[in-house]
Amino acid sequence: MKIKILLAAGLLTSVLWADFTLEYQMENKMKQVVQYKDAKHVKIMTEGEEGMSGGQLIVDEKRYMVMNQGGETKYMDMDIMMKQMKEMAKMFGGAPEEEMKTPKAPEFKVIKKGTKKKVAGVDAQVWTVEVEEEGKKERMDVVVTNDSKIVDAIHKYTDVMKQFTQMDGEEDDALSSLFNIAEGYVVVSFDGMKLVKYDDADIPDSVFVLPAGTDIGEKLKKIR
Repeated sequence: MKIKILLAAGLLTSVLWADFTLEYQMENKMKQVVQYKDAKHVKIMTEGEEGMSGGQLIVDEKRYMVMNQGGETKYMDMDIMMKQMKEMAKMFGGAPEEEMKTPKAPEFKVIKKGTKKKVAGVDAQVWTVEVEEEGKKERMDVVVTNDSKIVDAIHKYTDVMKQFTQMDGEEDDALSSLFNIAEGYVVVSFDGMKLVKYDDADIPDSVFVLPAGTDIGEKLKKIR
């Protein structure tokens, strides 16, 4: 009976936390908005200066890269794009496939746990971490939280990003390694990127619907 109750509670929690929106402030006045309904309906858009933006979109089983410039929105089917890239690499004698894989992610070691603060309305704490890359050790301050909703949301966010950054099935990547810094904690702020908003309001299905007549072809197509 206890197991059934725990399973039911876990299922209910996952349903209640299904929709969420994360907003990040990034360097150079850039902003990233993550809209997540479920694992098959996700939109991540990064806005820069001069009206330029780009991002990732998941609709059902398909993944797309999205680009917006001068009011025109275009996208590319990721499966088609990766196929073309591999074909071009072979045609022009590019790097061997093993060299194209994502390098092993760096490991972050917690050195010091410091002051408490609020980030995006949740309790957080400043940690000093150490990372070693190419034989050199560096230290940096990050802000972490163990707020259950934020932890769940960022775990899902990094799982989605892996689908776009790990094209050859690698297990490690720098993004998830940093964000998922320790068991039960996630990073919400570091130099160049800060979580400024979390919202669990329902996201309209229309956000993830491609316009009628949209043509997904071998080349980039303008969304009408």
